[in-house]
Amino acid sequence: MTALAGKAIGKIDGLVLPKPGQTIRQGEKLFSLRQGHRTAEFVAPLSGTIRSVNEALAEGGALDPSEWICKVQPENLSISIRALKFAEDAVKWTYDELSKLQELVAMQIPRMQTVGATMQDGPLALDNLLEGLDDETWDMFQERFLKNSQN
Repeated sequence: MTALAGKAIGKIDGLVLPKPGQTIRQGEKLFSLRQGHRTAEFVAPLSGTIRSVNEALAEGGALDPSEWICKVQPENLSISIRALKFAEDAVKWTYDELSKLQELVAMQIPRMQTVGATMQDGPLALDNLLEGLDDETWDMFQERFLKNSQN
């Protein structure tokens, strides 16, 4: 999970983690998190077998993107790695995703019924961004940013 997704989602109420020994496939659900009545699913960046999981994360709270979620013994790493981003490509991808997120939020402002809701100039404040937005925006975030991506 990237810092982008972790910061935008904010505090979580719990995680559903994979099980050690479980086989996963690149692009398929790896784990999900819960925030209130909403869930978000994250896909596996590569195929392989789950070796261990960080059970301490399952109880919720602030999810630090630098924390490990699970350790995977890769299968056909030379094939899986082709879909991953590294170095300059990862930086460009992150900026592109941030720009798309800012566009998504800007499109939702007119729909929001919160008095005084405005889009700030400059960088998008990511911390807990989705907590204040509606379920439709949460679903759009999940569809556009979590499914078939390497967050």
